[in-house]
Amino acid sequence: PRYSVHLDSGAIKALVFGHTWIGQVNESLPFIQQVDTDGTVAYRSERSFIIGAATVEKDQLCLRFEADFQGRKNCGYVYHNPEGTVGKQNEYVYVNARSLMYFSVMP
Repeated sequence: PRYSVHLDSGAIKALVFGHTWIGQVNESLPFIQQVDTDGTVAYRSERSFIIGAATVEKDQLCLRFEADFQGRKNCGYVYHNPEGTVGKQNEYVYVNARSLMYFSVMP
């Protein structure tokens, strides 16, 4: 699929803060990620459970986990997947230096 325009800061904030993402990392590893309204993020997969912080900067979602990526901030763009569905949990794509996350936002 082609993702031409990344979401802006306002749209990213609406998808992130106070919401839960469910999807797959790198198209094979299921994950759940929850972000509180204050930016505290909990990421869980069959390989890890880590807690960190989420911020939105310059139209990018930035995640920082002390236990991952040497505690450095990892930022990337979020795109809408025009071919994605809730059932496939791939309505959106988050791309950063470490991963490609396909996800849908849980109601």
